[in-house]
Amino acid sequence: MIAEMTKSLKAKRMAAWALLTVVLDQASKLAAIVFIASDAVEVEILPFLSFVLSFNTGVSFGLFADTFGHQQIVVAAILLVVTLGIGALAFGRNPLFPPVGTALIVSGSLGNVIDRFRQGAVTDFILLHYEGFAWPIFNLADSAIFLGCALIIFGGQGRANKRNPESAS
Repeated sequence: MIAEMTKSLKAKRMAAWALLTVVLDQASKLAAIVFIASDAVEVEILPFLSFVLSFNTGVSFGLFADTFGHQQIVVAAILLVVTLGIGALAFGRNPLFPPVGTALIVSGSLGNVIDRFRQGAVTDFILLHYEGFAWPIFNLADSAIFLGCALIIFGGQGRANKRNPESAS
């Protein structure tokens, strides 16, 4: 019974973190839209960090933007189903992946899916650059997805390690 209560508490905690991540992502995108009124404006924050408003109709890094241009609802619906599937794997009875990493992936994906349903594109605004190099413009949801993946890959707390402690060493 205590184990079930502990699992329930962990699931609620992960859901709270996921909700907070979605809220922060959506608030930051709204702020970017309000304060960076034009995608022609670049606001330099640090020598390597700028805010530039951009709307991504493609998938990661704008890939397939021309392919999915008029089918954003279909893309959003597919991404929502995939996100819910990952969430079910994360928060089910026997989670397949570490819950913190998965909560970040799910919340980041939900943040971007909300954009697609609401406006037909994902709002991006964070630009990292140095001299001639620039990383593609991204947002907090993308950062949550990246961090969640890193935690799963490098965190070393997957299901296999919990079942067989010797395999972790």
